[in-house]
Amino acid sequence: MDCILNEQRICYDQLSERAEGWKSDHHKAMACRDVEQAVAIGLAILKNIRRWHETSAREVEQGATDFSWDSFEAVCGAYRWWLERSTVLLDVIAACEAGNFNVDGADDFRNEVRDISLMSLNVGQDRQAIASLEADKGIPSGKAMDEVRDRLRRSRS
Repeated sequence: MDCILNEQRICYDQLSERAEGWKSDHHKAMACRDVEQAVAIGLAILKNIRRWHETSAREVEQGATDFSWDSFEAVCGAYRWWLERSTVLLDVIAACEAGNFNVDGADDFRNEVRDISLMSLNVGQDRQAIASLEADKGIPSGKAMDEVRDRLRRSRS
């Protein structure tokens, strides 16, 4: 799976690097078709990254392998890479749509970019937060959420 993902990443790198050229030529339908191709490849790569992530998580949950921060960093690194490349394409999609071209997959693509951008992909920060909780220097997420809800209720009153 890593081999296919690496080949797809190389192709996606090349397509996203051409994004600036697409931006200036957005009035041409062919350029928007190239954008559609990049969107489709980007969504396929994300599907593969998620499959890799889910497989790794399942193996840890089932005890087939031990959790590794290095493996977690690799998965998060793949998501960060995808998000960086995909963010570039959002402007190009908008340019095509502004030129009255419909970009197939654009809504799904935007939703995926939003979802991935909401993920915690900073492994160092995650490690630090867990270490802080283990050292009793933090509070559990449930308690933190209860406090947030209480403050919101008080602010509305």
